[in-house]
Amino acid sequence: MPPCGLLVALILTLFGTSLVALERPAQIWDHKDWHASYEQGRCAIWTGGDGAGTYEIAFDMGGMNASARYLPIVYSNLPLPLQPEDEFVLIIDHHMSQFGSEMSVYDGRDSYDRQMVAAGMTAGFVPDLVVALRQSESVAVQVMRDGEAPFIADDFSLSGFGASYLKISEWCQFDPNALFRS
Repeated sequence: MPPCGLLVALILTLFGTSLVALERPAQIWDHKDWHASYEQGRCAIWTGGDGAGTYEIAFDMGGMNASARYLPIVYSNLPLPLQPEDEFVLIIDHHMSQFGSEMSVYDGRDSYDRQMVAAGMTAGFVPDLVVALRQSESVAVQVMRDGEAPFIADDFSLSGFGASYLKISEWCQFDPNALFRS
């Protein structure tokens, strides 16, 4: 029977996580308009904040469990900016993309434990989104609400996206040009 430590390392390796990754300290890196972070086997890149919503793409070790989400800014004294029945269009370089229909609205709590409504993307479409964003200069979130004209909730620069994405591919040990498809 193998020693317990060896067995744990083998199990973690099979699931895409190494002991080295679990022991690595949290890291943050900023480049132009984008930020990158690593913490406990999860890497994320994001932009926004400072009075705007946030757009985030994240991966586990090995590029697994991809996620993309839009988090609008929430003000305590104003109505929630998104409603559960809202629909989205992602505008990439001022052109409507096919990715908006893959985003759905969900209820949750923000870091201050306030109610929020955010939008998340179907995980299987994140690799295609990353390819599109790496070749682009901007992405905007357009909200469509029954009875109202569509409006741009947030518009984000992609300056620094590529370098930040490459940084997390290094930290989370995945091939930036061949993401895992779920």
